[in-house]
Amino acid sequence: MSSREAIAVKTKRQLWADCAGYCQNPQCNKYLFVNVDDDVVSIANLAHIIGAGDKGPRSECDLADYVEKNGYSNLIMLCLECHKIVDELEDKFGIETLRNWKVEHSNKVAGLFNTPTFSSRRKLFAYVDHLLEENRAIFVNYGPFSSLALLGSGGDSQKAWKRRCLDTILPNNDKIVRVFWKHLDIFGFSREIYTGFVDFEVHATSFEENCLFEEKINDYKTFPMTFPNRIKRALGIKTNEDPSREDEELEYRQNQVERIIERFLAEHQAIKSMEQLNVGMFAVERKSGIRLRVFVTHTYVFTEYTYDKVLSQDPNISAIICSNPYATYTQTAKEKCLSDGVGLFKLGEFMGAINYDDDRFLNYLSRDERDLRISKYRKAIQRLDFLQGCDVYLYGSFLRNNSFNDIDLLLVYPDGRAVKEIDSVLSEMQTRLVRTDCSMHIEACSKSELPQFNFSFDNRVKLN
Repeated sequence: MSSREAIAVKTKRQLWADCAGYCQNPQCNKYLFVNVDDDVVSIANLAHIIGAGDKGPRSECDLADYVEKNGYSNLIMLCLECHKIVDELEDKFGIETLRNWKVEHSNKVAGLFNTPTFSSRRKLFAYVDHLLEENRAIFVNYGPFSSLALLGSGGDSQKAWKRRCLDTILPNNDKIVRVFWKHLDIFGFSREIYTGFVDFEVHATSFEENCLFEEKINDYKTFPMTFPNRIKRALGIKTNEDPSREDEELEYRQNQVERIIERFLAEHQAIKSMEQLNVGMFAVERKSGIRLRVFVTHTYVFTEYTYDKVLSQDPNISAIICSNPYATYTQTAKEKCLSDGVGLFKLGEFMGAINYDDDRFLNYLSRDERDLRISKYRKAIQRLDFLQGCDVYLYGSFLRNNSFNDIDLLLVYPDGRAVKEIDSVLSEMQTRLVRTDCSMHIEACSKSELPQFNFSFDNRVKLN
């Protein structure tokens, strides 16, 4: 397969080792060499999971800005036929699907050959301790609670964190899980070690999903901080007492409320006064006279469960800020907050939302997110080669609200185009652009009819 930049030789070798000579599509598993008389032909293709170019297959996802396009984590070994299918039908073969193919195939091969065997518990625990320490060093230096994150620095530190998750932490977690299961029947483990490992395995699975998948899972299991200590104690290494994680879902961190007030909100044009009420709460009076009771959390992934924890602390909150610059929240958590009349925001979103009232406050869509949504559909539309002579507009709640139920597109076709031809174009657009998480409405009119087209709220953006 050709690419815009050369793929490193060591990366190719690693991918060949992982696939063991077979297509990594589990429904195919075709041998990647074909014998023709005395000749042998390779049908192997190195396929990009997230397309190498801006308009490549699956290039619209949030991970596209962080993944190393020609790196090991973004490549999968397929046969020629499967490569063509997954790129032509990218809506049916998403990032999650291809990553699962690769992981499952690699695990099968690794399970046969690559998981080490140890002659004693001590050697096994030393191996696991090394992997945990490598992960800890990355977390301390680049993670969501590192000094870089707490000081509000994003940019390169966040990019480094996401990349190290993909190329080091996730593979290390997988090694730990596989080596434990391999030795469970050989050695057996104490109840303390076994329960610690099970907690770690649950965390490793949810952490992988939150790293790789667009939709964050709601029951995210945080890292079991007691597990590394149990391994160290088994090795005879002195450790401090097991840390408490009573507030792990809320993550009070280093006077974060004061930092937000002083650095970001003290001089905000819409704010009249602020008062800190306790470690995670402050009162805001806007210049319009509206008062808000705002809770600040530094948690990494804000879920419905986190929201319930916040309400247990104070049921009268009117807004929640996820202050960690790496943070995200689940869509279900956002929608639950909206239904309760509570605003859920990342810090930058809150600074924009506080300029507005009612739904525009609660369901505020930041300019950056709006631009990202436009960019995703612009790339998708520009790949549709059957739209010659047509204009396509994006509009509606998708460009107004953070949480939305539908995506509206308008196809404007040249005067005189046959109705059957336009119906065919609309059908093909629906097939190629459909998203499973919401409804898509595609309207059509001729260019001469456009001035009479009725918009309840005209926020059209031309995509091509």
